[in-house]
Amino acid sequence: MRILDGTTGRPLRRAAIGLAGAGIALVGMAIGVSVRPAAELVSATPGGPVTSDQALLIVAAAVLFGVAAAVGQRARGAAADDLLRDPVSGLYRRSYVDEVVSNLAARDDRAGRSQLALAIIGFAYLDTVERRHGRAAVDRLLDVAGRAVRGQTREGDLPMRDGDRFLVYLQCDDVEQGNAFCRRLVMLLGREQFDVDGDVVKLSLQPRVALRACGEPVAAFLARAAALPPGAG
Repeated sequence: MRILDGTTGRPLRRAAIGLAGAGIALVGMAIGVSVRPAAELVSATPGGPVTSDQALLIVAAAVLFGVAAAVGQRARGAAADDLLRDPVSGLYRRSYVDEVVSNLAARDDRAGRSQLALAIIGFAYLDTVERRHGRAAVDRLLDVAGRAVRGQTREGDLPMRDGDRFLVYLQCDDVEQGNAFCRRLVMLLGREQFDVDGDVVKLSLQPRVALRACGEPVAAFLARAAALPPGAG
């Protein structure tokens, strides 16, 4: 189940701390902190011989430290990803996408060739689902739809959540490529049914697709795409 409060990185951080703590405990056992009397510790020399048991403990501790470092790195990546992505749909947040799209539009304008299309994915009947079953039911549907969108986008595409609709900026040369993307989503989600508190619910998609013209401001591009009738492209 997807975590909805943006705390994806916390379990990983706790795991990293636990592994590091276990590694420290093994090091302590290796040097006898937890088992040797204080008098022996005073007489022990750092350069003394290392027993096979101590060597095994030190190796195990090193492995734990390495795993802890790797898990900690993943935790930092997950925390950064939480800032970029909507926790319900898993799609990018608008604040991130707006900046990247501006850079892509400037790139296309310099090249004199537009390679940026926008697919607006609306969903029918979500307001009915919310009235009958509450906001949590809508979020579950958006989670499913978000996973489907992520599965169909390519590297360089920018899917984002915008309220109860999705905006997907696609790297493509013509509108037909954007329409093909939408058709795949309609086929993928159209054959699924969801049991929501005893009601059978289907996700009915209402896609719109537009291709940006060179020199067209991004805001005007978005407004033009949003003004298209459902199914237009």
